[in-house]
Amino acid sequence: MKPKDNMHLYYIGCQSLGVVKIGRAVDPNGRLRSLLHGSPTTDLNMLFVAWDRGADEYAVHYLWRNKHHHGEWFVLDEELRSWIESGAELPDGFVPGKFNCRKKLMKRKAVSIFY
Repeated sequence: MKPKDNMHLYYIGCQSLGVVKIGRAVDPNGRLRSLLHGSPTTDLNMLFVAWDRGADEYAVHYLWRNKHHHGEWFVLDEELRSWIESGAELPDGFVPGKFNCRKKLMKRKAVSIFY
């Protein structure tokens, strides 16, 4: 992973599934292309990019932890959509607590569909 200060925070939505991926990348549009290439749906769209704010990823994940779906995907309800559309600013003085999307995902047990 590259230094966070060269990163941008992106919000990639999937309207048909009602979710948004909140992540960071040096090239958010390249990340969208990568997700489209490996996704079973073509219904992925860049909703917003917070330029030079990759370091805020953890805080944004914490802010919206009650809407966490899996990994870096969050339920895209009207409240979250409105926040993103208004510029996705963290509240003044916001200090995130402990929440790690990746760690939570790793705790889940893998289920094999093969017998």
